[in-house]
Amino acid sequence: MVSFLNKYILPLSLITLFYQQFIVFEFISPVKLYMVFILFGALFILMKASTVTLYKFSVYEVFWFFFLISNLCSIFYADNLNTSLSLFIGSLLLLLMYFVYRVVFSYAFSIETLLLKFYFWFVVLSLLFYVLGLYCFFILDMQPEGVGYASRALFGVLFEDVRPRLRGIADSPNNFGLFIIIGYSLVLFSDSVAKSKVFLLLIIISILLSMSITTIVAMLIVTFFYFVRQRRLLIKMVFVILMSVSVLAIFYYIADGTYVFSIVEERLNHLGSGSGRFELWWKTIEYISDRPIMGYGLNQSRELFVDYRGYHSTHNAILGIWLESGVFVLSIYLMFWFFLFRSTAILYFKNKSGNFLFPLSLAMFFFTMSNVTIFTEIFTFFLVITSHYIYHHNHNKIEGGQ
Repeated sequence: MVSFLNKYILPLSLITLFYQQFIVFEFISPVKLYMVFILFGALFILMKASTVTLYKFSVYEVFWFFFLISNLCSIFYADNLNTSLSLFIGSLLLLLMYFVYRVVFSYAFSIETLLLKFYFWFVVLSLLFYVLGLYCFFILDMQPEGVGYASRALFGVLFEDVRPRLRGIADSPNNFGLFIIIGYSLVLFSDSVAKSKVFLLLIIISILLSMSITTIVAMLIVTFFYFVRQRRLLIKMVFVILMSVSVLAIFYYIADGTYVFSIVEERLNHLGSGSGRFELWWKTIEYISDRPIMGYGLNQSRELFVDYRGYHSTHNAILGIWLESGVFVLSIYLMFWFFLFRSTAILYFKNKSGNFLFPLSLAMFFFTMSNVTIFTEIFTFFLVITSHYIYHHNHNKIEGGQ
């Protein structure tokens, strides 16, 4: 069974998760490949229940489960049940995903080697998809078709105002950023032979092409904590970053001499205004002041902001949870982060396997302060990876003390 899981199931779990643009069918929300994998994975685990070992949960995991369940309870006083239902079902699916992936990953022979391999192909395919999208749009004059994001997307490109943003094989630049920051952290801190300057260069170029301020800042957070431990490599890393920026600037200059400057100016304007988020957050605080204890109910920010500049969320997890589920659920959420930081900081400061998880956790927290990313399959994937490394650290520590 272990060999079968490593050879087939584990790679399949990553393939279905990483390729997001294929929609199996439409239900309350789009049904993606990883969702189908979860359902079949859960059935497989149930059939093999007698041979499956579920290792002990960490404190932060308990708080995560408690948070999700408590948050789901706010559906009972939501004004619009239909709006709440999509997040209710989605959250249950994320819980199931966590258990399925956690079990699958627990049987991995070498999860780091597999992840490095998958991230290499994820970056390469994403860049190829991006180039294909640009070629089809500018050379073949193809136009995006569909609704929602699909109305502005063509293969690996999402067109936003004057910006052709890279989304790769993910379904949006934001989700690409969440995916790639995990890979960037893993590659940067890895001692594996799979790590190379070219690999890092490709990742940095892809991050810059996504034109996401949030992802770039998250990358800088991870890079800073890497320099704290590896000061002698500072000059080399600065060289890699400068080369990445130079390649990107040349690419845009070839397309249009002034194009890159208009993009930089537009992104700097967004940076100064938080892409409109600061105004949105003040509006959220006004709503919270009316119902600070219980909130408005699960996923009701979509209803509250439906007529406010086209926003569908608070773009801030702390404010979003407080707005929808109240101060009690918010306190559970903050405790989850406290124990997660504590668990990952031990690996970082002791320079153990998984030392990349503390700066990655800080980067993920930054993501949640800019977008409500906690209810995504990618954030759940991050927690599965964290659980894997922390379990093996604790298990080795216990064995070493015996």
